[in-house]
This record gives sequence, structure tokens and C-alpha cells, in this order.
Amino acid sequence: MLVSACYSLHIYIVIYCHILSFIVIFCSSPSHPLPQAKTRELKATLNNEFRLIHDLCLFVLNASRKPDLVRATLSTLHAYLSWVPLGYILESNIVEVLLALFPQPPFRNVALQCLTEVRVELVG
Repeated sequence: MLVSACYSLHIYIVIYCHILSFIVIFCSSPSHPLPQAKTRELKATLNNEFRLIHDLCLFVLNASRKPDLVRATLSTLHAYLSWVPLGYILESNIVEVLLALFPQPPFRNVALQCLTEVRVELVG
């Protein structure tokens, strides 16, 4: 029972990560079909929730041993990093986590994308 519950949670987190990535990418695209007011509302909601999203990503990256969940979380983090205040990125251990994941072949590309996004945020 506990194993099936954990597996279900794993599936829900992967789905959540994919949906969140889609929303962030969609809101960042200048050619999306939503009215500007709705886009501003979505961006405000994401900005208000950045700490929870950031903490969830860090938790999954530190705790999960499931490659598909780690990849989905890294993809979400990559889409969301440009929205997270730079100070928050620097105060957390996200860079260390990304550097630890980088040498692992299944995560190398997306971890590098995240590290590149952090670098872009640093340079401005």
C-alpha cells in the first residue's frame, strides 16, 4: 500500500512539473493567445509561489532517485529559474545540487541548461 502511494505521488509530481513548465514557458512567450491581464495574473501567481516551487524542486532533486522525476524537475527548474530572484538562488544550495547532477549522463544536458540560466541571471 505504501509503495503504491509513493508511486502515485511520483506520478503526480511529474505531471505537476510538466504543467508548471508549460505555464512558465507559455507566459514567457510573446505570441501566446491569452489577454495581457490574464498573463499578468498568471505571472503574479507564479511570482508569489516561487519559494514553494523552488523548495519543491530542491526537495525532489535532493531526495528522489527516479531519473524521470529528476529530469522533469530539472526541466521545470530550468523554465522557472529566470523568475526566481537572484538572491534566493544564491542563498540556496541549488548551484551545488546542479553541479552534483551534472556529471551524471541522464541529467547532464538539463543540469547544464539550468547552470547556464543561473549564469545568465548573474551576468544580467
